[in-house]
Amino acid sequence: MIVVTGASGKIGGAIANHLKADWTPGHNTMPVESALAVSKVFSSYWNISVLICAHGIYGEAARIEDSDPWLWRHALEVNLLGTYNVCRFAIPKMVKGGLIINIAGGGGMLDPVPFISSYGCSKAGIVSLTKTLAAEHPQLRVNCIFPGMQDGEIHDRLLAAGEKGNPSYASIKKMRDTGEGAVPVEKTLACIDYLLANQITGTVQFARKF
Repeated sequence: MIVVTGASGKIGGAIANHLKADWTPGHNTMPVESALAVSKVFSSYWNISVLICAHGIYGEAARIEDSDPWLWRHALEVNLLGTYNVCRFAIPKMVKGGLIINIAGGGGMLDPVPFISSYGCSKAGIVSLTKTLAAEHPQLRVNCIFPGMQDGEIHDRLLAAGEKGNPSYASIKKMRDTGEGAVPVEKTLACIDYLLANQITGTVQFARKF
């Protein structure tokens, strides 16, 4: 069984179609930030061979001192706690040699992410969670992918926030104007195919390289 969360989004939808996923739970049927909801849903499933956590929200676009604490926390709950919950309740239902892929990004552990700090912090946490899961479960393969920058609604908000204090402003504007710097979703799919075909675990993969 192949399970893909976040299939309503651009990346998750492309992954679900590419892999012909058997199950693509949406937020209405399985709010990932709720351990109770996730546990109830996974209680009905067995023999999961591939789990891909592609859900996520950007959260509020604001400087930290201007941010809403509830919205800041909510992004962590959906992105990081949600990934934990899904992995927590899926792992006991996975076959030996199964594959978990968590979609990271937003700079993650590598770069600052001004104006969407909750998103960046949550994605950095997903990298650490992925490596920990790989160490704890040698019977599985657990990896994460950085899909790279893809033009979307969040960039409207980041551009509207202005250039001051925003080191990514120029690159986002250039991507919007020329397409330069954007990473096609097909590269994420190629990266997934690579992970499916190889017995590696505990790695961080960059879609841009594929």
